[in-house]
Amino acid sequence: MYQNPKKELTINFSIDKVREAVLKLQKKDCVLIKDDKTLNEITLHDKDALGTGYIFSFIMVVKEDEITNLTIEVSKNLTGSISTAQEQTIGTNKLKRISQEFSAYLSGDVDEKTGKPNVPKQGCMVTTLLMVGSIGVGGYSLLSYLLS
Repeated sequence: MYQNPKKELTINFSIDKVREAVLKLQKKDCVLIKDDKTLNEITLHDKDALGTGYIFSFIMVVKEDEITNLTIEVSKNLTGSISTAQEQTIGTNKLKRISQEFSAYLSGDVDEKTGKPNVPKQGCMVTTLLMVGSIGVGGYSLLSYLLS
């Protein structure tokens, strides 16, 4: 059974600054679906290599003037799966990546030239190759090659 990866945070910034940082997460492969200012919810769609992608939901609650509770949840865009365990891993990795990018935007840790957040590179390509490789006949060979 697939469970949506979720992260709950208490952030020492106003809800306006949190909203601004979340909205900066939009990029060519991450599209804004909903920006509900009444319910303080932002939803982004992140397409993956297979074109289905994942949905990022950001729910913001004001705790005090300069303190905001934020819940980030990653869910699959479509039902059905090749492997629930692989999708769980991919969803968890996407949650980690989006959390790091959000933190960089919120703290102002961005590259001055590109405007992109300064976050460490992650093994997204390796995860994708493992997923695709395990589907094909040569999954074991690909895994052996990547791990050697």
